[in-house]
Amino acid sequence: VARQGELWVFVEVKTRRGGQSGDALAAITASKRQRLISAAYEYIARHGLDDPEWRVDAVAVTIKADGSEQIVHVEDALDW
Repeated sequence: VARQGELWVFVEVKTRRGGQSGDALAAITASKRQRLISAAYEYIARHGLDDPEWRVDAVAVTIKADGSEQIVHVEDALDW
């Protein structure tokens, strides 16, 4: 959970070795999206936040065979 000004940002991070960053992003299925939404609402309720603006981002970390990393950040990942 992060903040960007007044906006609350819930971040799902997926890591994969080899392949492409799309492989990690593909792991965010429809059921995973629903769990992310539920978790965001739960966090908001538990922390007594009064109807805050929020979004869910996704970060895909791909560790390549040579050990280098590729990081892709998708803002508002529920809209893609």
